[in-house]
Amino acid sequence: MVALDIRRAVLGTSIAQLHLAGQETLQAFGYFGDDVYASQGVGNPECVWVTRATRAGKQLGVMKLVSPASGHGTVIGVFSRDGAVWIAVSWAGRLYRVRWRNGVVKRTSADVIAMPFNDGYTGAIFNPVDRTWLYRHASDKRQVCVLRGDADVWAGKDRPLGKVTLGPADAPGQLMQGVCSVGTDLLYLTGHKTGGHAITVHDLLGKAKAYRVPLSLGGEPEGLYATAGPDPDTQRVYVGVSRSHTSHTVKVLADPGEHRPGDEGWWHVDPRKVSSTLLGVSAAGEKLQEREPGYNLWIREFVTDGRAWAVTGYGTRYAKDFLAKGRAA
Repeated sequence: MVALDIRRAVLGTSIAQLHLAGQETLQAFGYFGDDVYASQGVGNPECVWVTRATRAGKQLGVMKLVSPASGHGTVIGVFSRDGAVWIAVSWAGRLYRVRWRNGVVKRTSADVIAMPFNDGYTGAIFNPVDRTWLYRHASDKRQVCVLRGDADVWAGKDRPLGKVTLGPADAPGQLMQGVCSVGTDLLYLTGHKTGGHAITVHDLLGKAKAYRVPLSLGGEPEGLYATAGPDPDTQRVYVGVSRSHTSHTVKVLADPGEHRPGDEGWWHVDPRKVSSTLLGVSAAGEKLQEREPGYNLWIREFVTDGRAWAVTGYGTRYAKDFLAKGRAA
């Protein structure tokens, strides 16, 4: 089994500052070339949105998978096939591959194709280094993670390279936040905002005992975040170009709404200036949540674009003129 370079994973620089299309929590991400693809569950009932952005943070578009009870993109796979970028996603209870494009996509649209080896609620992640797929079949009581070769997937050959079945005892009291693979190891990320962040490594061949490595993500002096612990919603593994599976670095992408050193801090909707509600505005100019007088906002930065704006960690802008510094009593 491989050795985890957790410290570099936690203290390393960000691979991207994503400007997501929706206001909801990020669920999963993948990358192809210089671009990052990130999923969110948006609306009620939820539809899956997949935002494409450069690693410099520029948003290049959003694909909106619309269908009642679509799901929220907990696991996505990003891969190239037939000269195009595709997203593997569980959509309304079935695993599909969808050619990424900007705009609205329905299940009857072109280039929406069912993936092989569907079994209930299924997600699949592609590892471009090992040319393998990690399938995650989830239910309320257990999760079955199966490793398959890329050629076998597209040929429809049911020849698993490895398999691990996980139950509540494998992560007692913790939320599953992400899975991925390197070689024949399964990396299982758990934790939530109140703590419990850890990566557990399972041998998909069943030859070695699983081990758990705690993560230091928030609150600690050496952590990435100065105050509240982040909600790590997904992970990916970076393997050295030598392809030596002796070590690798795990990158954890945390919820963008959390507090970071250098942020402007707490502000609130000023009751002296707002009598009803204050509208937020997205970077695209869309009107978003209405916030009542006294509503507390954690402000990432201030920008000037025709007027002074206070920007939250989610990229939502509020007119600074209508805010007051500090938390409301």
